[in-house]
Amino acid sequence: MNDRQIQYLLSIAEEGSINRAAEKLLVSQPSLSHMLAGVEQEIGAVLFDRKHKPLVPTPAGRIYLENLRTISQIIHNTKLHLTEFSKSNAGTLSFGITPGKSMYILPEILVKFKKVYPHLKVDVMQQKNTVLLNLLESRGIDIALVNHTAYSDKLEYVQLPPEEMILIAPSSHPLVRESDNNHESKQNRSISLRKIAREPFIYLSKGHGVYKMIESMFTLLGINPPLAYEISDNMTAHSLVAKGLGLTILPDNVIRHISNKQNVEYFHITDADFKRNLSICYHKAQALPPVILRFVDIAAEVLRDYCNFDINQVLPF
Repeated sequence: MNDRQIQYLLSIAEEGSINRAAEKLLVSQPSLSHMLAGVEQEIGAVLFDRKHKPLVPTPAGRIYLENLRTISQIIHNTKLHLTEFSKSNAGTLSFGITPGKSMYILPEILVKFKKVYPHLKVDVMQQKNTVLLNLLESRGIDIALVNHTAYSDKLEYVQLPPEEMILIAPSSHPLVRESDNNHESKQNRSISLRKIAREPFIYLSKGHGVYKMIESMFTLLGINPPLAYEISDNMTAHSLVAKGLGLTILPDNVIRHISNKQNVEYFHITDADFKRNLSICYHKAQALPPVILRFVDIAAEVLRDYCNFDINQVLPF
């Protein structure tokens, strides 16, 4: 009995028909019937009741097929473990992440994973969210951390806690004085984006995931704050706010990792549940070996550590 025969017999049981099993397996019906008859002759028992449509296992067949399923699972697990052994010693794992997230999350993921698999090479691909999703669908990379902006039935999603979007204003801005006059604490400043409809705004570049979120929110609210600057990275946008050159919006996780938080104030946005959904994704058709599943677990654990904290811990007080 070899692996191919096991799969053939299990397919007959699953389909309840030799013809349908043959079509599924891309083999001829006579050859599949001949294989089944040979196995039955070898073990001295009839495995399927041919008079019943669809085919059903005989009592002996049920016992035999149950054991075949156990053997098939053992073979499958063995192959996965061998793949894991190969990858953990000399293999490569490809991981996609956007440049913005690389700043605050990638080092921690790699450090933790390196402790478990010190010899596995991790190829990091930093690309835009749309590029990463296309690579995942075409199986050009193993896994990726992406903004969950759209659903693909080709991908498996490991949902992570979302990032809250935060409005950032210069400390000298009238909105900050208004908040102080309303006796709002620094930790609990909040604002409706309608109040910034005419305020100079520092936009992230149009290819940036945050830009698309902000644009959608502004459209929803019917506002269009005037463009002060268009910037390609989070850090620069934050620095321009600190110099009094406009307002901007960034995810809380980004703010948490900006060391210089002087001359700025942070506001919770009250108009809607303005958050960015994150997922770790991989292709559904990809049989992931344990080493890659472990990487997914570690990445998810690190992301949850970063996301599962009170926003007040992000703010500089």
